[in-house]
Amino acid sequence: MATDEEAPNEVADALRAVEELAAPLERDAVIGSIGRAAADAIGADLGFVGLLDGPDKLRLTGVYGGETGALESLQVERGRGLGGKVLAEGGPDFVSDYTVADSITHDYDAPIAHEGLAGVLCMPLVVSDDLIGVAYVSDRVPTVYSDTQLDRVLTAVESARLALSMADRSRQLTEAAIEVERERTVRALDASVGEHLGQILRIAKSIAADPESSSSLIAQATSIIETAGSASTALRCSVSGLVVPEPNPAPSCLTPRELEVVRLAACGLSNPEIAAELFLARGTVKAYMESVLQKLEARNRVEAVMIAARTGLLDDI
Repeated sequence: MATDEEAPNEVADALRAVEELAAPLERDAVIGSIGRAAADAIGADLGFVGLLDGPDKLRLTGVYGGETGALESLQVERGRGLGGKVLAEGGPDFVSDYTVADSITHDYDAPIAHEGLAGVLCMPLVVSDDLIGVAYVSDRVPTVYSDTQLDRVLTAVESARLALSMADRSRQLTEAAIEVERERTVRALDASVGEHLGQILRIAKSIAADPESSSSLIAQATSIIETAGSASTALRCSVSGLVVPEPNPAPSCLTPRELEVVRLAACGLSNPEIAAELFLARGTVKAYMESVLQKLEARNRVEAVMIAARTGLLDDI
């Protein structure tokens, strides 16, 4: 049993671990950079990724160099088109002029033609021995891709695979650390505090697994903290950094655009996704988020969302 003096520190340590779990690991940002890295490796006009959306479909995302939006979120069936062919066969392939190539089906000629593409090169994207999708590069003129270009794209994709593996491994290690910390904290604190902390940890995991539910789950965590009772004084005293510092910032301190940014963050969107939603540059969104953190006196975006929930900024989501 921890002493009264030790208990707040025990819980604070656990809650810091919760923040790490709930905070995005920027996996989406890595995926969004793959197209650019692959295209830049050989000076191609476009680069993008098709992520597995179920066992037999790819969903195109992270389009770098696109001009029409015709490819974004396009679904590609296994065995159909070039990306579907690579998904089915498991090896890299290319066509020098997509819409007239006789080695692929032509289910997606319309969006390809709308974007003005000709040469297309695809290769599997494998992370931790699991196929997660297909990386694409493309040019607006007919192109025969050389072995050297293939190797350069492969090197770029390998770098992205490493970054994704590190992000996945980081998430796994963080989750494991949370479990260890939960057990240690439950043993150190009385049963009532342990129960409340366990509930908050489960809520944090749910936020990480389903970011779109973050607003309602944060409200649940806040309710648990507020109604914990006298037996969990240590817990309630230690969560101020996770939920909201005192005094509460006034909601009016945020500009309308900053409110939009924090509300989208509460819905689970990453900075790149917020930028796309609001038609802003990523650097602009980052600047808005930094301003939000400063005004709300938050240490990270998760804490900012929780503060916003407590102060009523998310009431109309």
